Amino acid sequence: MNWNHSKWLLAIVGLMLTVVISPIYTQSDLALTTTILNARSGPGTDYGVIGQLPHATTVAMVGRSEAGDWLMVRSIEDGLEGWVTTQYLSIADTFNVMSLPQMGAIDAPVQSAQSDNPAVAVSSGASSGTGKTISTLNVRSGPDVSYVPIGGIAVNTDVVIEGRNAIGNWLLMRAVDGSVRGWVASRYINFDGDLTLAGISVTEGVVTEVITAPASGNDVEPSLADHPIYQRLNNTPLFHNFGTSRVVAIYRLGQTYDNRPNVFMKVGDSVTDSQPFLLAYGQGGGYNLGGYDYLQDTINHFAGVSPRNGVANSFTNRSFAAITGATSNSMLDGLWADPGSCAGTSPLMCEINLTRPSVALMLFGTQDMRVLSPQDFSFYMSQNIEAMSSNGVIPVLSTFHTHPDYYYDEALVFNNIILDLAEQYQVPLVNLWKATQPLPDYGVRLDDPVHLTQGIDNYYNFTGEEGTYGINARNLLSLQALDILRTTILNR
Repeated sequence: MNWNHSKWLLAIVGLMLTVVISPIYTQSDLALTTTILNARSGPGTDYGVIGQLPHATTVAMVGRSEAGDWLMVRSIEDGLEGWVTTQYLSIADTFNVMSLPQMGAIDAPVQSAQSDNPAVAVSSGASSGTGKTISTLNVRSGPDVSYVPIGGIAVNTDVVIEGRNAIGNWLLMRAVDGSVRGWVASRYINFDGDLTLAGISVTEGVVTEVITAPASGNDVEPSLADHPIYQRLNNTPLFHNFGTSRVVAIYRLGQTYDNRPNVFMKVGDSVTDSQPFLLAYGQGGGYNLGGYDYLQDTINHFAGVSPRNGVANSFTNRSFAAITGATSNSMLDGLWADPGSCAGTSPLMCEINLTRPSVALMLFGTQDMRVLSPQDFSFYMSQNIEAMSSNGVIPVLSTFHTHPDYYYDEALVFNNIILDLAEQYQVPLVNLWKATQPLPDYGVRLDDPVHLTQGIDNYYNFTGEEGTYGINARNLLSLQALDILRTTILNR
């Protein structure tokens, strides 16, 4: 995992502020929490919670479990010591967790109730306290990922906490506005006031409330149209966060690495790798811009430079970071890298190192929502964003297309996570989901709902095809995104 400069600065400052009361650690001993984490008395979720580490807490790594998947850590800020999973720690690439000493459970008071606490029935009127979501989440019918999602809840939503399961890793909650009620992972709720897990009643029961998706056509049922995560997607502009100070800072960092302002890279799965995406614009013909002829200047800007040996330009480049069957975590895994050109590195870093681009067009989600939890998707997407940003590459995120008959509730949650990340990192976002809503069949192939619709040919034309086929709509949005960056950022 790559740490950006601000993370290292935070670690160093945290160390300086606590040197008088804490042992001395080197940079490589330090990690950063990527979300709110329960600190446990032992290496596993069956151990009690002894405290919580806030998001972006600098911790010292002092021990490991036998497998190295759990670490004993100590907060640099307040000295809280406990076990956390490595999945939600940002650790320097050069650090080997197996070099830490193997340790066992610790004797510490726990916040979660013991097994002899009486369980109480689910009651929609009960309340142990209030809080706020720190991520877009699936809301489930019961306290485990094996229970079906019955809805979703957006980031920064105020909730009433009704209860928890015995070990405290799931909460029964309801949105203050009454839009949804069910179970969510406790680590993604910030408690208000001095509320702790120990102060929340143990509760059991299954919730049966559901969100109704559109039955047919492109008309949205009122129950869904009123749902906050649907409204958020529908109200987000097609192009968002393109002019933030963070985008400028990433570009300027890239210039110190000799990144090229007329090179971009593609990052994604088969929608990017095997569907007709941007290719013709680098081949000197085979497209019709229609009323969007102003985009020719941007095509010319990127079409004249070879990103790597044997490749004409960024449009025609078969990116090593666009792989059929890939998910967001694949970009960070060397097993997915091309063995001939990328041996010893990840697909994402291979493409960055070979092409030195200034922009990355990234689309994931249709495959991810079938195999990853929302929390894992957020984590891996964050790692991709941080890797690109710290290498001076502007990540252009994209929401993804979906059809009401294909993982619709999950798609709303995962797309809202993408919106969360665009806000968290202040990086550009293309709202492809919104653009495809008016298209026939939502721009999604009914026989293959992972992919966008496309005609027999004319994939690159904007003479009406962009209002009919999903692939034409994506090609148009992508060119427009590049045009915005070229005229506002890349020409500086």
